Amino acid sequence: MRTVRPLLAVGLLLALAGFALADAKEDAEKNILGKWQATEEMGDVKAKIVLEFTDKGAVSVKIEAGGTTIGPINGKYKLLDAETIEVTVEGRAEKNKIKVGKDDLSLTDTSGKAMKFGRVK
Repeated sequence: MRTVRPLLAVGLLLALAGFALADAKEDAEKNILGKWQATEEMGDVKAKIVLEFTDKGAVSVKIEAGGTTIGPINGKYKLLDAETIEVTVEGRAEKNKIKVGKDDLSLTDTSGKAMKFGRVK
């Protein structure tokens, strides 16, 4: 009986951790939907980057810099977990770290460069 109690406790903790991770991913899936905007310096030009995520797993990217507009470039996205997103554009998939709240989105690429976006209202 003494060995059963610790096993039950560990099993319960693992089950609770699984529910918490599932809830975090669901929150991220809900919060990411919509339009996001960031401004980034590219040399002496400021670029405005707009991302739009839909509930169908589609993402659109549009960049405006120096009077020129690129896009929209369409692709697909998938949240692998609450902290990792995979984006596929033109057949090329890339994984990034993600932090998403109601009005803030941060994407960090594999080199460690982070971009911060605000929700477009």
